[in-house]
Amino acid sequence: MHIAFVTSQIYPFRKGGTEKRVFEISRRLSNRGHDVTVYGCKWWEGRSEIEYEGFTLRGVCPGREPYSNGRRSITEALRFSLSLLGPLYRHGEEHDVVVTCVSEHFPVWVSSFVSSVRGFKHVTTWHEVWNTEYWVNYLGILGLIGWIVQLITANVPQRPIAVSEMTADRLARIRLDRRDIEVVPNGVNVEEIDSTPASRDTYDILYVGRLISDKNVGMLLKAFDEISNTHEVSLGIIGDGPKRDALETQAESLAHPERVDFLGFLEDSEDVYSYMSSADLFVLPSTREGFGITVLEAMVNDCIPIVVSHEHSAASEVVGRAGFVAEPTPSSLAEKIERVLAGKSPEVDPVERARQFDWEVAARHAEQLYTKTVD
Repeated sequence: MHIAFVTSQIYPFRKGGTEKRVFEISRRLSNRGHDVTVYGCKWWEGRSEIEYEGFTLRGVCPGREPYSNGRRSITEALRFSLSLLGPLYRHGEEHDVVVTCVSEHFPVWVSSFVSSVRGFKHVTTWHEVWNTEYWVNYLGILGLIGWIVQLITANVPQRPIAVSEMTADRLARIRLDRRDIEVVPNGVNVEEIDSTPASRDTYDILYVGRLISDKNVGMLLKAFDEISNTHEVSLGIIGDGPKRDALETQAESLAHPERVDFLGFLEDSEDVYSYMSSADLFVLPSTREGFGITVLEAMVNDCIPIVVSHEHSAASEVVGRAGFVAEPTPSSLAEKIERVLAGKSPEVDPVERARQFDWEVAARHAEQLYTKTVD
């Protein structure tokens, strides 16, 4: 079977949950004997089409920063979509199935249109679905247009897959045909994580992710400040983003700023796993999380996870009873952290919970769905 993926951001040149999913599933499908092509922005030097980890990367336009003022750029999404049309049309007859990642909506329209002409089956992978209120908060009055675009995207011809039950339920509310939504969760590379040694630089509490508003790292800093006078703990923050300067300024005003380190973006995943392996507690206060791969990665490293409960976050679904769920407030977050520091353990072992989400399981499930779609 020839399988193609469409995603503007390509791992390892760009790192995020969507990029990681496409990479991990692509290389496993390739190892199973399938021909795999990934269409995306060209983030590498040299030819537009290269072989990487056993599959083909096809760059349709130069890579540019997809965020503007902390938000995904509509201009860049449109540029990628228009650039995708020609290459996907030219090569469409090569593919049995094309899987479009719905981190942006316009590429779905392009893939659906080309599938009607070239005859391949069109599958989508939905990482998030936003309600009207969230769209308006994100884009102001233009958010109403964003919601309409999402509604159209949900109803163009496709075989939809969601990465979480939360996303599947939200998609069902706006999709006319609700029966065909399948859930294929994201995964974690257990073998790679297990082979990574612990870092010599240790932190009691660790955060990994982009430094943007929805991740609520400022809330974590406030919670840390609440407990720092009664607990001799340290906090490591891995990641970068538009909020970094403001967060570093906030950290300087804490009671114990010397216990907080901003480690920036770490290029090598093994470096991230190394810090996770040496930490005791992983905190993700994000209120917008389509899944939460970093939570799983921390759990494999035997970190106890703390996430927040929110209608736009599936992180609590991922954690289950293998961690703790706080309300999205500094005091609630601080209370959960103190419970763990006092020796409270979750009902389920985090390592055992995380191992259920191995990428091998996700790849096999995706392969079955792609095969069923083609047949």
